[in-house]
Amino acid sequence: MCNFNKYIIDKNILINNVKKIKRYVGRQTKICAVVKADAYGLGVKNVCPFIADEVDYFAVVSVKEAMEIRAFNSDKPIVILGVSNIEYVNWCAKNNVDIAISSIEEVKYIGKYCNNTVRVHLKINSGMNRYGIKNITQLRNILKEIRRCDNIDIVGVYTHFATKSSNLDFIEQQYNVFEKMLKIINIPNLLIHCANSFVSTTDKLKICNMVRIGFSLYSNYYERLGIKNVLSLKARILYINNVKKGESVGYDRTYIARKNERIAVVSMGYADGFMRSLSNNFKVLINGQYADVVGNICMDCFMVNITNIKGVLIGSEVTILGDDGDKSIDLTHYAKQLNTSPYEILTNFRRRRFEIEIKNE
Repeated sequence: MCNFNKYIIDKNILINNVKKIKRYVGRQTKICAVVKADAYGLGVKNVCPFIADEVDYFAVVSVKEAMEIRAFNSDKPIVILGVSNIEYVNWCAKNNVDIAISSIEEVKYIGKYCNNTVRVHLKINSGMNRYGIKNITQLRNILKEIRRCDNIDIVGVYTHFATKSSNLDFIEQQYNVFEKMLKIINIPNLLIHCANSFVSTTDKLKICNMVRIGFSLYSNYYERLGIKNVLSLKARILYINNVKKGESVGYDRTYIARKNERIAVVSMGYADGFMRSLSNNFKVLINGQYADVVGNICMDCFMVNITNIKGVLIGSEVTILGDDGDKSIDLTHYAKQLNTSPYEILTNFRRRRFEIEIKNE
């Protein structure tokens, strides 16, 4: 009988990643841990309790996500970076949850319907063109409307950079727009934050007094501070087939055995986040050796060629993400194969058949 698949979160690496970033940005800079999308897929319950003492804020994208954190953490400040469900502003005010303001309509709603003082961060659209206050006229009108309200407290202002290392000039351009908006706002003691993981670990000039750390909590994608990967995924071999030369493997017969081969069935599929686009186009680790994915990946399993790997049995461990001996598979491998962002890879893994293990060593 084989064990469950394992979704392994290294608690100490997670905490140390935060500490390394804190040392870099300095003691006077607040840390906002971005835990949206259920902590980038790892689970807020598996992340927030371990870093709560190391960070100053949690950031999410919706009221629902804030509620999920409040279910087990009653006091750490939360900021909703996305467009909030404005009808829940009273709940936010009562539960130490700050909201982002991007429009005058949101201000008017709060002024009319909220019975409590709402803490808000003004969202500046400095070039991302997603949401936020885009020009000085709009900003002045919003500030004027806020002054009419006695239940809105501006505690922060922020923006979001559209590029990383691929276009540093545009980061500079956005920052210049942001600075001009800050001069218009001219409110003392605000939380000012624009630095994401990339900028926070590369450009101290743009750190301001708070940084938003998301992907660098979980991954070594930005390696310069010695940040490490937090997550490992281990699946199991369910079955082993002896396939003769010329026989096919999997749906649509996309793989034909070139010789007599041993083919193992692994307990993870595209419904678990092992994307179908990796069919015949990826390697996993078994017994410290790379094994080719063969045939189309199924909803609940995929097949690998183990012909040249000794000692593989039903129940043997398969490394989907992480280390096995002196070899490893990280999110960058996936991203290169799929021509996408490692952010997408991480958030696509699903825990439906994985036993969550918190590693403490």
